[in-house]
Amino acid sequence: MKSLVLPFLFCIASAPLLLALDLTPISGTRELEGLAVPVVNFTDGAEKVAWQPPSEWKMSGGGKHLTLYPQELTQAAVDLELVDRKAAQPPPLTPDFEDLTKWVKSFLPSDATEVTYLEEVTCPFSLRNVSSRELQFSYLSQASRFSTSISIVDLYPSDSLLLLVTAQKDDFAALRRQAIKSMFHWSWER
Repeated sequence: MKSLVLPFLFCIASAPLLLALDLTPISGTRELEGLAVPVVNFTDGAEKVAWQPPSEWKMSGGGKHLTLYPQELTQAAVDLELVDRKAAQPPPLTPDFEDLTKWVKSFLPSDATEVTYLEEVTCPFSLRNVSSRELQFSYLSQASRFSTSISIVDLYPSDSLLLLVTAQKDDFAALRRQAIKSMFHWSWER
């Protein structure tokens, strides 16, 4: 009987570890209409996630945080981050946006000033039939005006996936469109 108890306890203790999305990029291909299309694969427990970001974006990171850099823009980035679900939830909107501004500053450069709430976009994309919520902000950093959007998807009971898109004000809309469009190219398979 003792020989069955230890493996059982090990399985229960390690189960949460097996269910976590790992954002370490693994190069792969997906077959579409007879063509091999390059994709980035992630692991999600026993499943594989295939994602097709824009091919010209460079990547760095892994684990709980992956940053993508569009080659054509020097001061822009797209981040995927797995965070504690409670920390990912913005405070309720209030007329002065004070709590919301404090929350968003944790995702902005330390020198960010003049942080301004722009808008909320309901469900710009969904993953695994879970809707996202997007909040957009503007701020000054390094003497330039930047915009950032933070999309939140509550994929797991304890974790949320964040998509952060940051670019100078004039480049933001086009980069955001590309990033959001790429989120429709996620698929899970066993």
